[in-house]
Amino acid sequence: MPTGMLFLIQLILGYVAWLLCFGTYGLPKLRSMDRVQAHRAIATLHSFRFFGLVFLVPGVIGPDLPAGFAAAAAYGDFATGLLAILALLTVRIRPLFWVFVVAFNVVGAGDLLLDYWHAVRGGLPEHAGALGAAYAIPVLYVPLLMITHGFALYGLARSPAGGESFPASGRHFCSLRTGAKGCPGGDRPEDLDRKDFLGGGNQRRNSKYARSPETSALRRQIVRESAWFRAKSDRPGQADGKAISSKIALMAPGLDSPL
Repeated sequence: MPTGMLFLIQLILGYVAWLLCFGTYGLPKLRSMDRVQAHRAIATLHSFRFFGLVFLVPGVIGPDLPAGFAAAAAYGDFATGLLAILALLTVRIRPLFWVFVVAFNVVGAGDLLLDYWHAVRGGLPEHAGALGAAYAIPVLYVPLLMITHGFALYGLARSPAGGESFPASGRHFCSLRTGAKGCPGGDRPEDLDRKDFLGGGNQRRNSKYARSPETSALRRQIVRESAWFRAKSDRPGQADGKAISSKIALMAPGLDSPL
C-alpha cells in the first residue's frame, strides 16, 4: 500500500477514534462545567503545543519534509501554545482571559487548517516518513486539537463571553427524589447546585434571578416533591411547610417568599 494512502487512513481513523472518545467522555464532562472551567480545561490541553517546535529540530524530522509545512506548523503551534498559557495565567482577570481564549482558538484552528493546506500542497502524505519521530503528532494529537477547537469556538459563538454555564449543557431541572439520575452535583437533593437554577452567586431577594422563570420552576418542583420531604420528616404530615422552606433556603438563599 502506498505511503500516502497509509497516512491518510491513519489520519482519518485518528479523527474517528477521537470523536468517539470525546463524545463519550470529554463532551459530557465539559458540558457539566461552567464556561470558564470548560475553556480553561481546553486551554490546558493546547498549552503543550510549544512542542510543535520539534518540526524545526534537525535529526528529528527527515530532510524530505516540505520546508513550508515545517516552518508554518512549528511557529503556528508555538504561538497557539503561548496564547493558551496566557489564558491560563489570566483566568482571574476575566476580560483578559476571554481575549486570550478567543485568540488561541482562532490562531490554533487557523494554524491547523494552514498546515493541512501546506501538507497537501507540498505532498506530505507521500513523504510522511520524513516526519520521523514527529509522525504521531498529525495522526494522534492534531485530531484532538481540531475537535476541541471546534467545540470551543462553537461555545464562544453561542454564548457571550462571561456566561456562567456552557451552552447546551443539558443541566436542566431534575427530580428531587433520591436516586434521580442527571441531577447536577449528585443524586441527593442537598447536593443540588443552586447555580444551575439561579445563574450563580448570592443574589438579593428582589434580583432578576428571584423573579426569573427558572426560580418559579424550582418552586413548583419543590411543591410537587413535597411528599418526599414528608416521608423523610421526623413527624410525617406536620413538617411539609418547614421542609419546603428549608429546601428553598438551602438552594436559593433569599427566596423565602410564599410559594
